[in-house]
This record gives sequence, C-alpha cells and structure tokens, in this order.
Amino acid sequence: MKEPNELGLSLSGGGYRAAAFHLGTLKKLKELGILEKTEVLSTISGGSITGAAWLLSEEDYNNFHARFKKNLETKNVIKYVLTRFRFLIAAVPIFIGLAGCIILSFTSFSYISFPLFGIVLFLIFRFQYHLLPLSKLIEKAYDRFFYNGADLTSIKKNVKMVIGSSNLHTGKPFTFSKDKMGDSYYNSEKIKFTTKGFPISRAVAASSCVPFAFSPVFIDDQFIIPNDEPSKSEMLKDTQKCVESNNTSENSVAKTTPYKAKPQLIDGGVYDNQGIHKLTESKSSFCCSHIIVSDAGGSFMKDLKYNNTISLLIRTVDLFMYRIKAFQMRKNIYWNVSGDERPIAYISLGWEPEKCITGFVDNLEQGNILPKVIDIHELDKSWLEEIDKPGKKFTCETREKIIAKLKSNIAFDAIPKISREDWIKTCAIGTNLTPLSKNQTNCLIQHAESITEIQIKLYCPMLL
Repeated sequence: MKEPNELGLSLSGGGYRAAAFHLGTLKKLKELGILEKTEVLSTISGGSITGAAWLLSEEDYNNFHARFKKNLETKNVIKYVLTRFRFLIAAVPIFIGLAGCIILSFTSFSYISFPLFGIVLFLIFRFQYHLLPLSKLIEKAYDRFFYNGADLTSIKKNVKMVIGSSNLHTGKPFTFSKDKMGDSYYNSEKIKFTTKGFPISRAVAASSCVPFAFSPVFIDDQFIIPNDEPSKSEMLKDTQKCVESNNTSENSVAKTTPYKAKPQLIDGGVYDNQGIHKLTESKSSFCCSHIIVSDAGGSFMKDLKYNNTISLLIRTVDLFMYRIKAFQMRKNIYWNVSGDERPIAYISLGWEPEKCITGFVDNLEQGNILPKVIDIHELDKSWLEEIDKPGKKFTCETREKIIAKLKSNIAFDAIPKISREDWIKTCAIGTNLTPLSKNQTNCLIQHAESITEIQIKLYCPMLL
C-alpha cells in the first residue's frame, strides 16, 4: 500500500457562497503557513470554482485573492446563461407555445388548446436537455469568467487536485485530476480517459451540475481511450451465452466489442458534498494522513413550504445530502479516534466561534479527541481522570477550566470574528451562481478565517 499524502484540504459545495467561504479558508491557511504544505486538494461544486482558479493562478496569493473576490462580486453565471442566443432560441419558442395554448383556451378554439398544451409539455420533458443544454452554457461562463481556456493539464502548482462529480451511469463518484479521470467502475473494466485537452471549466461544470436545474455533463468520445480487450462484464455475458448453448470450450467464447463508457455526470455533492471521501479512502492515491475540511453548508432547519413537485424534489435532494454530510462527520470526526486516527480539522460555516470551543470539550468528554492532540494542549491530568470511564462527564468547574485553558492556548480572544447577527445573515446566503455583495463576501471570508484558525489550533495543532 502506498504511503498516504501528508496534508489534504477539501472544499465543499455551495455555489458562490462556498466559493467565497473557501477563499477565506485559503487566506487563513496562507497566513498560518499551512497552504504551502497542502499536497492534495479535493473539491466539490462551489469549492471546485475556487480550488481550480487557485491552482491555475501563477500570481502572488494576495493578488489572486483580490482578483477572485472581485469576480465573485461581479460575474453573473446565471445572467450569462439566460442571455445567450443558444438559450433564447430554445426558450422563446417554448414560452410562445405555452402562452399560445393559454390564449387559445379563452377562444372558440379552446378544444385545441388542451391537446396542444399536452404536446408542448411532452416535447419539453422529452427533449429538455437537448433544447436547453444549460450545463454547456455554464461551462462557457466558467471558462470566460475564471479559467480562460485552461485544461486539466494546465495545473502547474505542486498539488494533486481532484474535482469530484457523481456518475449516473455507474453510481460512483467520478473524479477529475491533472493526470487522470474516471471512477472505480471504469478502472475495474480497464477503461481509461485522457485529460489532455479536457477543459477545466467542463470538469467544474460537472462538479456543480445541480440535479433538476442543469443538464448532465457528458464525456466526449475523444477523451475515452479505446480498449481493445473485452471487459469483465462482457466476458461474463459471453461465457453465460456459451453455457446456455452447451458449448463451453475456450474457443467458443466470442470476442466482444470494446466496452463503451457513457458517463453522465451531475453535482458531486450528491455523493460527497464535503469532498472528503477521496482523502480518507485508504486505497486512493489521494489519501492523506492529516485533513482539513472547509464546509460552506449552512443550517438545514428552515421554515419552508413545498407547493409543487420541483420544490419538493429539490428539498429531498438537500435532505439526502445533509444525511450524507452527517454520516461523514460522525465517521471522520467522532469515530476517527478508534479508526485511522488521522487528525481532521473541520471548518463549518454553520458553526459559531464560541461553540467550537465547547464542541471540543464535548468531543473530549466523549472520547473523540486523539491522544496526540490532547497531549499538545497540555490539559491537566486530574481533569482527564474525571472521564477515564465511559459515560463519565466533567464537573461544571472542570469544564470551565478546560474552556479557559483552550482559549488561552489558541489566543481565542485575539481572533477577529463577525457579529452573531452577521453570522446568521451569512448562513442564509443562497447557493446560486449570482454575484455576492461586498458585505456578503467580506462576512463569508472573515467567518471562514475565524473558524479556520480556531479549528486548526484545536484539532490539528501539529500543523503549526
């Protein structure tokens, strides 16, 4: 087994909100001297927008930060899509057709309007992605605003980048990197893809292709390396046919045609919205021994009404993704002590600075903090003796002493923080691809900086 990479950083999904939040994470890691130590960068959706732009940039980090921040405040991907000729040439006839049906229903020809309306709806649903290839338009917007024609091989920084998407064809996470792309199913079938000439904008579009809103992203045949050997699945099918025909000799196994891969890619967040999967998978070439997770997901609890099928389906997907996130957090943070014992610093938009401290004490109480991390914080042994048995808890006095000690260790009071009111507003920012206000980007960046510094000092102090 290969030795794991030392430090991995994952950037979650969440549209422009996530892109701005992760910008704050990168900035703080730069200030702490950790960004240069990063060996693997795993990104999803909005995190892919920021991650790819950073790895393509050859300028000083501060210059990149200022330029990219301005882009998030001025570049409107949705407006770009809605004003393209390719969109208008399909959307206008659809609108006219639907409007015509409604108008006809108020005339003496109303009997025609209902079957006509049904035909229009059928055509829309049957050929939606052909009529409105929104992901292709988003790809063009990404390329124009952020990547300027770069392909996967254009990444020059000495960092392994893995952009994550979800493959509807195989049910596996499909990933893009500088040297390879694909998923575990295609690997087992010895199907390979070439990254040469593959646009980074397309990889990011696949990573951020939200279900129900955008069309799936396909991989053109030019990026699929022909495989002359029959795949395992095709060999099994041929063998079964021979058995059924009572002819099982080796010579009777027919040569199969090369298996043709048909990736259909959607938002990577459907499978792994934090981008942590590849960093923790022991057999992965992206596996890391120390991990930092930047999660721009907000609070799930909202007082919403679902008045139609589309809003209900979207909310259902949100619930699935939240469920995956909760499981990953338990597995990689709370259950990590008895498993691989790799230090993981989890940075979340939905966490307040003060609660990061009390959360650490809760994890300490429940036995979810690595011994080597406890040693670095130099906590009094008499405090730890209070929880030397399962189910034991700290006394209120000891808890306060630990909180005071931790705050002193990380210089908590000296860390700049946004107000609670601004934090609540920041969590409520949408995850679309429209420009953020300067105040929104400033709050997202500042909050990310605060939580990054706190969590690194609490859970990964050995990196400093």
